[in-house]
Formats: sequence, C-alpha cells, structure tokens
Amino acid sequence: MQLEDFHGWGLHAAWDDVCLGLKPYRDFDRIAMVGGRKWERWLAAIWKSFTTAKVRYFGVSEADAAWKWIGEG
Repeated sequence: MQLEDFHGWGLHAAWDDVCLGLKPYRDFDRIAMVGGRKWERWLAAIWKSFTTAKVRYFGVSEADAAWKWIGEG
C-alpha cells in the first residue's frame, strides 16, 4: 500500500477498520507500506499485530524495492 497524501483516519473509520476492515489482511503473505512520514513507519510497526503477514515499511524512494520484496513472497 502506498500512503500518498494520507492524513490518518477519523474515529469512525478507525473503528470500522478494527471491526471489519482488517480481516482481509489475514489473507496476505506480505504487506509493503510505502510512505514518507515518520508516523507512517510507526503505523507499519503497529500493523504487524493485526495480521499474520510479514509487514515492511519502505520510504517513497524505495517503491521499486517494495515491489521486489512483495514479489519474493
């Protein structure tokens, strides 16, 4: 997932993700998060507790490496 111009969730959207939206992430083997902000890196670390997938954060300049890593899985 590429976090582009992402400003976070509102309370309602965050609750929906916790209740329903995170379930599909159990179906992935790897999740690459691409972003450019410090808190987005933190978000990737938190995301690991909601999935059995390997989660890895990449900076914006590393988008190609993110795709390569996904393809290795």
